[in-house]
Amino acid sequence: MNGLTDTDRDTDRDTDRDRASPDIGCNLEKENTMKEGIHPNYREVVFVDMSNDFSFVTRSTVQTRETIKWKDGKEYPLYKLDTSSESHPFYTGTQKMMDTAGRVEKFRQKFGSKRGTGGSSSGPKA
Repeated sequence: MNGLTDTDRDTDRDTDRDRASPDIGCNLEKENTMKEGIHPNYREVVFVDMSNDFSFVTRSTVQTRETIKWKDGKEYPLYKLDTSSESHPFYTGTQKMMDTAGRVEKFRQKFGSKRGTGGSSSGPKA
């Protein structure tokens, strides 16, 4: 071997990284500038659930026409929701469980099954 310990090898790798070309490294001045006119307007927006008047502020790029004065006194764009986590049956725990077995049986009675049971068949149709 060449007489280097694991620690020496790690140190050599670290110094190689430090000697990397400045063009490859992170240039903060270039990264913080964005192209004009291609990015959506990302701003704070008030979302209001119309079914129960629950509202919250979050950042979004959604397009709105209305504004609302929020609790902090600032005016924000307003987006009206039909359903949110405060009113959706899945999140509120009021979701009804479907009786799938009963629905399948009802279907078989109405249209018959492949086995020929059920249904209201009155013989072959001509």
